[in-house]
Amino acid sequence: MSGKEAVVLILDTSPSMNAPYPSNNKNNRVSRLSCAKSAMEGMICELMLQSKTNEVGIILLKTRDTHHHMTNNDQNDDSKTPLFPNLTELNEVTRPTIHLLRKLRNVQTTTEDVVDDDDDDDDD
Repeated sequence: MSGKEAVVLILDTSPSMNAPYPSNNKNNRVSRLSCAKSAMEGMICELMLQSKTNEVGIILLKTRDTHHHMTNNDQNDDSKTPLFPNLTELNEVTRPTIHLLRKLRNVQTTTEDVVDDDDDDDDD
């Protein structure tokens, strides 16, 4: 019987995560973000199956907004830069649920522009 585990997963949502993940299959190009989310979903499901007491938290990096436990939500002063800007807690460290998996699946990069590999500049 295994003990309780608490895991915090960190996911980069910067535009570079739109770039295709290196693969031998050129016909099936999947983004880095999709690969990372799929790996995280697998880890969360495994933790859910291992024990009902396991806990998971998810932090998103490079988000448009800042939303985490170290921000002052009552602060309306826009002149101050928040502590740890562009960081979002998708989920506090709690028991994982199917709702968490759905929230993770809906995560997108901060912009939907595809990042060029700069290969086109080398051809000039």
